Amino acid sequence: MQAESKYNMEIQRENELLKCKINLLAKQMKNPDSLNTIKLQARIAQLERENSARQLVIDALCAKMKKDTDDEP
Repeated sequence: MQAESKYNMEIQRENELLKCKINLLAKQMKNPDSLNTIKLQARIAQLERENSARQLVIDALCAKMKKDTDDEP
């Protein structure tokens, strides 16, 4: 029974911590500067993914060009 009570207290603490984090995020979303930062971070992440995909294509094309050059008599 005591272990169950301790577990419940831990869950309550975790819930309070999550509520605080949610409140902080809500305040940040209302702040235009924070919102701009969040949007910029999302855009940077998107650009990094696009860059990675393009780099894969470039690497594949370079490998094909090298293979084609090596296969020429």
